[in-house]
Amino acid sequence: MCFLLELLAVDGIQKTPWKTWLQRVRDDGYCVNHLPLKSEHSSTFDEESAISFFNSVEGTKYGFSNIFFVWIDSLKNNYPCLPPDYSSNCLMWETFETFALLMDRAVPFLTNVFVNQGLNNRLGTDFDRFADLVYEGFLQGHESIELFKLPELDDYRYTTTRYDEVVDGAVQNVCSAFACNILKHGGILDGIEANCAEHSGLYFFPRFFSFFFVNHENNGLLITFIINNNHHFIVFVFCRL
Repeated sequence: MCFLLELLAVDGIQKTPWKTWLQRVRDDGYCVNHLPLKSEHSSTFDEESAISFFNSVEGTKYGFSNIFFVWIDSLKNNYPCLPPDYSSNCLMWETFETFALLMDRAVPFLTNVFVNQGLNNRLGTDFDRFADLVYEGFLQGHESIELFKLPELDDYRYTTTRYDEVVDGAVQNVCSAFACNILKHGGILDGIEANCAEHSGLYFFPRFFSFFFVNHENNGLLITFIINNNHHFIVFVFCRL
């Protein structure tokens, strides 16, 4: 049977029979481009390794624990901005830092999910409070504004849920990083120093990975690709393009 693999914010990492998924997107009116891998990549793709990776993470929740770290990777240039020009009125680190401190007191669980675990990974610590992490960062030579600029790494591990059970030491992916990992474990990125977690799907991912597909001049909203010539299963690649 042919499956589509995807990572959704609500349901996490899952597979859906291809025909079932296709009917859903037709019913919802999605715009989808279906792009096969170039022959030189599909012929060498290690399907067994890719399936093994998927089986190891299936059921894991969306990467809320590192979503800010793969999004905000500069001191001030890619924070979210408000309309109409999306450039003159933007979130600043000072506002985010203050909000995180307040959340740490009011709802510490959420601060731990969205911020503290990622900072502990970067600093090699195991602190529960955001203020302690900021201070530890200072002791290690990092101003607080620099902490989010430190890149997310594929070997970082988090406490999250899988099949609604709490698990420690789990991989956390946003959807584009999940797709990158499928390619990486399939050998497509062999010889390339690729860190899948260190990006979002907004800019770098579509431009870099588009060269692995037959039609690299695409502007689709949702893109899937065939893993191998036998069409065993299909991967949901760009979820926010």
